[in-house]
Amino acid sequence: MEIISVLLCTYNEPLKYLKLSIESILSQTYTNIQLIIVNDNPKRADMADLLAAYAREDSRIKYIVNPSNIGLVSSLNAGLKNAIGKYIARMDADDIATKDRLEKQLEFLQVKSYDMVGCNAIKIDENGKEIGYLNVPTAHEKIKEYQLYGGCVLHPTWLGKREVFEKLNGYRSVYACEDFDFILRAIQNGFKIGNMPAYGLYYRIRTESVSSKANIRQKLTMYYLIDNGAYQNVPSVEMLEKYLNSVKYKDDFATLEMYEFIKANMKTKKFNLVRIYDLFRIIRNKYFYRNLIEHLKMKEREKYITTQNNLN
Repeated sequence: MEIISVLLCTYNEPLKYLKLSIESILSQTYTNIQLIIVNDNPKRADMADLLAAYAREDSRIKYIVNPSNIGLVSSLNAGLKNAIGKYIARMDADDIATKDRLEKQLEFLQVKSYDMVGCNAIKIDENGKEIGYLNVPTAHEKIKEYQLYGGCVLHPTWLGKREVFEKLNGYRSVYACEDFDFILRAIQNGFKIGNMPAYGLYYRIRTESVSSKANIRQKLTMYYLIDNGAYQNVPSVEMLEKYLNSVKYKDDFATLEMYEFIKANMKTKKFNLVRIYDLFRIIRNKYFYRNLIEHLKMKEREKYITTQNNLN
């Protein structure tokens, strides 16, 4: 039985969520695991005490404490350096894995000859109540098609061969898109990606929402990666940073910000504040059209997945 190294990074999650997440991994039906916990908030004493206690009680845990807050990407890469498994899996500190997630995913990966797999997820609220589903395409070619219009392999559901992470040299410092960027580079390097057509994770939706400005920056980062190489030659981090600091980015940001304002206020008096000039600026911007196409593709993807589920 090969070792699966499960990488879990934590920063400021409530202890009750963190306990559920850790215990869902430690109680997996696939027992030959290494759980790597990276603490990126060393000043938080209650969390540090809890994690240290878990590490003392279970020898399968590798506990890493960052000297200071270094961010998710650096924490993930620090964890990868300590992974000993032939396979590497991801887990978020506020989600809950189904009891047989790792066993089923590994079996699916091996039978289908994939290099990395994800799976579907059940959405839960802050109290653990089921509130919906996240269904993703399963076949590599469909993932490759729909990935260009939004992530298709849910980050906390990953399980992949060690060589995928080694070949890509881990994660790159790409703002809020490190997982999207990773999948683009994996496909570019010839790795075969799939999704297990089953629910392997309870994915927690929290009311602490990301700001609209952060969402726009994330979306523009994704668009830039797609439009400037995607699967052929994914742009370097330096190229991306140059764009994010350019006048072009500021114009794209202002355009999408205005577009989001219009969408949110179409039926209110605030819509009257939109000038004709702003409307022309929006429809002249290529990312406005990509936004529309992305919306249509997501609808197509949902319809495709529903059809496949009905066939099964």
